[in-house]
Amino acid sequence: MKGKLVHIMKPFDLELEMIDLVTLIYLETGKRIEDSEEDHEAQVSILGQRFANELKLHFRFLTIDEVKLAVHKGLRKAYGEYYGVSTITFHNWLSAFQMDKKRIETIQLEQKQNEPKKPELTPEEQKSIIEEGVLRSWNWYKKTKEFNELKGGYHTLTCFDYLHDNKIANFTYEQKVKFGKEARKNVKERLTKERLKAVGNEVSLREIANDLKIVENEPKSILVINEAKKLALQSFYNELIEMEVDLEDLLNGKN
Repeated sequence: MKGKLVHIMKPFDLELEMIDLVTLIYLETGKRIEDSEEDHEAQVSILGQRFANELKLHFRFLTIDEVKLAVHKGLRKAYGEYYGVSTITFHNWLSAFQMDKKRIETIQLEQKQNEPKKPELTPEEQKSIIEEGVLRSWNWYKKTKEFNELKGGYHTLTCFDYLHDNKIANFTYEQKVKFGKEARKNVKERLTKERLKAVGNEVSLREIANDLKIVENEPKSILVINEAKKLALQSFYNELIEMEVDLEDLLNGKN
């Protein structure tokens, strides 16, 4: 929330704010600390100083407006029963307020609103960025014959989707059937190996068994589809290498 932060306020100003806050608390509750006006004011001043010290020690990065809101909500039992004003009560209210979901959401919203707006990319700029990542993936595979998601640019599935959607990587029906069958076999073998390694871990075994059941019974299991995409991309890359065709030339030909 906007407002003065506790840690940048002068000690005297902070104490005055807290004395005013303590006074407001007693006005709202209709109570007094002492019978005599003089004793009451002295105790309000002492309590205000204690509140100020508590803020400096434990809540330096709250704003004064947040402190007032926490007290406002605390008096209305938003953070549990209220048994009187004390430094402990004040501390508990502020601790609860710091974890208040609405406060966190408000801060996140303000941070987002204060962030400088980035100019939106044009379709051409978006395409250029995607193709740069695809080419990094291609160049890594061309060099190592392996997919490496960390060093090879974009994720393998992202590369496949882009190349396939833009009709750069095309496959016949027969090829798709072949990739699907091989993918199902690969996934089942991988899950079987994982099941052997997971012996003794009941949670992992249940998850693997469930994945195997899905692969067996669902024609379009996401595990199989993703594996098939990788096999298809691998086949496409290998074909380009054999034909000595560079993917960058194909991409430029589409621009």
